[in-house]
Amino acid sequence: MFQNLVAESNRIGVTKLLIEWKDYQTECFGELIFTKSKNKGKTKGKPQYYLSFTKTPGLRFTEIKLESYTNFIQSNGDEIHFEIVPLFDDQKLDIKNCILEIELSSDSHKSQNLPY
Repeated sequence: MFQNLVAESNRIGVTKLLIEWKDYQTECFGELIFTKSKNKGKTKGKPQYYLSFTKTPGLRFTEIKLESYTNFIQSNGDEIHFEIVPLFDDQKLDIKNCILEIELSSDSHKSQNLPY
């Protein structure tokens, strides 16, 4: 069911990013990027910026809530792939678990919140 909704959706927006860290004593900087692909991933686009964040030392979790309607990505039938990467090349993100909640929207369907 999830794949059908994504295929029929024109826009995808992130509503929440929740990260649990392995090492929560250090500060680090990351960003959420996305790529669009066609032909079942055979043709990938260039990675694009979605948001950046700072993990404060001493916190085990980082939670970012967004109003998805301000951050929609036009899918145009493309597959959308999200990835969390370090903001700086010399950093490592020690992620233990991650939850990415997205909202799907199209002209023919009402918006729905689904976990990614």
